[in-house]
Amino acid sequence: MVDWKYRGDKMDRYRIIGMIAAITAAGCAKAVPPKPTPTPPPPVVNSTLLVKPTPPNSSAPNLVIPMAGVDGRRMTPNVDLSPEQSLWQMRIALNVAALNCTGAGENALIASYTRFLNAHGKAVAAAEKWVIASLGRRTGTSGVSARDTLSTRMYNYFAQPPVLRDFCAKAQVIAPQAAAVTSAQLHSYAQSTLPELDRPFVEFYDRYARYQRDYAAWAAQEASFGRNVSPNGFPVQTPTPTTTPPKPGQR
Repeated sequence: MVDWKYRGDKMDRYRIIGMIAAITAAGCAKAVPPKPTPTPPPPVVNSTLLVKPTPPNSSAPNLVIPMAGVDGRRMTPNVDLSPEQSLWQMRIALNVAALNCTGAGENALIASYTRFLNAHGKAVAAAEKWVIASLGRRTGTSGVSARDTLSTRMYNYFAQPPVLRDFCAKAQVIAPQAAAVTSAQLHSYAQSTLPELDRPFVEFYDRYARYQRDYAAWAAQEASFGRNVSPNGFPVQTPTPTTTPPKPGQR
């Protein structure tokens, strides 16, 4: 507390007030301003994220393919067959090629298949009878219906659209050879050649198996981000909401 009477001068009072004001102003000037809020760094983009794989040869995303055996071979319908059944199924393969392989080489392929039938028609018919009898013993029937089922299965197998182009290229090479082989060599030729006609399908199945593995890895990645994806290639089904009809007297 200032003793104004002791100072004896009113001007001292104003000087002191001015000094207090100056000190207060100096204290305010030294106040530290608040630190600005730091800007968060941009998100780090993971360059190793997997890209959604696509099925090979524009095929469907949910095919069921033949499994590989313990020896690594793909267990297609053309594996481990007798000479007679090999000849029968080779004949089906060449028939499918003659019917479905269009474009360059089409006429030559049809001509080769026709020569094959003319040269080996009796052997092919005998092989068909052998297949019917074999299927009859396995099914306890006449074998005719089982032969029809097998033939339909094999026609559909060799006509698979994703493999047709590669299969046709292989058939165009084999058809003239099959027409020129001797009757004595026919069965052994069919048994060694059918796997060659089957090779485009085996290679396709191997590529499809890689697609399935890649898709499973991609689906696991997407699930880790909380995204609703199918784990097996089938479309994700969104359940349709159902409503209970109102009871009589209700709205």
